[in-house]
Amino acid sequence: MVATSGICSHAVKSQSLVVTWYFSIEVNGAWSLWGEWGDCSVTCEDGIRTRTRQCNHPPALHGGRPCKGEDQQTKPCTLSQCPIDGNWKPWQEWQQCNVTCGGGTQIRERECQLPKYGGATCMGSSVEPRECNTHNCPSMEMVFILKDFYILTILIHAW
Repeated sequence: MVATSGICSHAVKSQSLVVTWYFSIEVNGAWSLWGEWGDCSVTCEDGIRTRTRQCNHPPALHGGRPCKGEDQQTKPCTLSQCPIDGNWKPWQEWQQCNVTCGGGTQIRERECQLPKYGGATCMGSSVEPRECNTHNCPSMEMVFILKDFYILTILIHAW
């Protein structure tokens, strides 16, 4: 601690002299207590927590030394695993058309890898349809010759 002094004077009505001594004391800074640890820097898995302190208990005054050391500390923190959303696996091959002509439907499917740790499920459909074999079915004509020269024609459509 270093003290400095000085004299301050001023005149008063009665012609008396008032003398005031003042001292300036050098005060070294000192740290406050550490603050609370802050929240983890992430919402899941590995991050860091931070806490701080200030050089104000007391602050450095009149040429005193500032606080030595760090004003911030960190430490690791580990929270639960991050959510993993569901993910579609590749589409399977198209299945066989349900008809050979006249317009049918064939489908292909895909599987959702299940979400983990609260992740979202796969969005969209697991089945995709499409039209197939849309061409007309062929006709068959059968001709029968009957007695006495009657001809019977039967037109058969395959469905």
